[in-house]
Amino acid sequence: MIRKITTLAATATLVAGALVGASAPAHAAANNIYKQCTDINDRKLTPRILESTDFINCRNIADVSPLSAAKNLRWLNLLGDDKTLKITGMSKLKDLGITTLHMGIGVSDPTFAFVKDFPRLTALSTGTTTVSSLEHIATLEDLDRLSMATSKPHDLSSLASDEKLTSLALDVGRSTVDMESIAALPSLERLTLFSDNAPSLEPLRKSTSLAVVEVHTETLTKLKKGQTYKIPAEIRNRYGAFTARAAIGWNPGTKNVRSVSSNGTGMAALSAGKESKLGQFWVTNTISLILHTPGKIDFTKPTVSKKTARKGQTVRATAARDKQSHSWNPVISKCSYQWQRNTKNIKGATKLTYKAARADVGKTLRLKTTCHPVAEVKDSFGFSANTKYSGAVKVRK
Repeated sequence: MIRKITTLAATATLVAGALVGASAPAHAAANNIYKQCTDINDRKLTPRILESTDFINCRNIADVSPLSAAKNLRWLNLLGDDKTLKITGMSKLKDLGITTLHMGIGVSDPTFAFVKDFPRLTALSTGTTTVSSLEHIATLEDLDRLSMATSKPHDLSSLASDEKLTSLALDVGRSTVDMESIAALPSLERLTLFSDNAPSLEPLRKSTSLAVVEVHTETLTKLKKGQTYKIPAEIRNRYGAFTARAAIGWNPGTKNVRSVSSNGTGMAALSAGKESKLGQFWVTNTISLILHTPGKIDFTKPTVSKKTARKGQTVRATAARDKQSHSWNPVISKCSYQWQRNTKNIKGATKLTYKAARADVGKTLRLKTTCHPVAEVKDSFGFSANTKYSGAVKVRK
């Protein structure tokens, strides 16, 4: 969903994709927690860290059962590069005291039956999966915060049995919302709605606990290279001044943005909002305008350490990170490297360093680098892989 993409672009720390110069992560689901999981300080897990950490972040892992050794685990993030991941081994974690579960990827079971193995959950985020039933989620007696996507108006009053739910975030897209059942939640203090429509909030006046309601709307607009998008006056009048909260490849400015021009492949997310009072609670209405131009992603190509080399010498390439605020780094999933001799691939030469051989004498070397975007931006914005070449290195005797 688009709103996930803009969050990803704005919050690079949540994106575990490799940057240029890092080793390429596997896209297919794998089962190596020491390579694909980190702690809260972004350190790769070791047996020692696994035993002591209370926070684990995993990407593209299919079987989570090895995490059962994390006896102090309280917060678990499961992320991925693909649209949907079939995760197994959840039942092996039922004896842990996990209280926060964040799914940053779609899962194959839209009923979330596996939450029965996490009876102590106080916070649950279902990620991009469209929840089809609340039957299992409603059994979580200590649930305090719930964030989920849905495409139908669930009767949310089933979440009221424990009277502990204080925060609810719903991504409903074009679906309607059962506001009456939300108003019936006895302890709900904060409601966040992501909706492509403008739902009526009048039924919420019946709530005796609500303090804050946030309603977010998003639009997606594709621009051609060189095209300029001007924010309509009626939208500016309704929502106020726009700021750029995320940008990739483009530099739209930051405050009081009135128009954005496409200079090629890239995107920008503009947002604005106003507050008002409805009954006893405050309402914040915000809108995000997502503008994008499809095409090949950009990145800073590696640079070689020398222009000439002798047989037996090692040529090193350095992968530089783009330090611009609108950098592509957060949305690069993986990069691959291939040394070439006179534009032909050299078998097995796929690292950032290469030792010049006899066959290279009198020839020219260069490093071919291909980088791929993460699945979210590939699917939502039409971004595709790009290939760049380093400067030439002439090999002498």
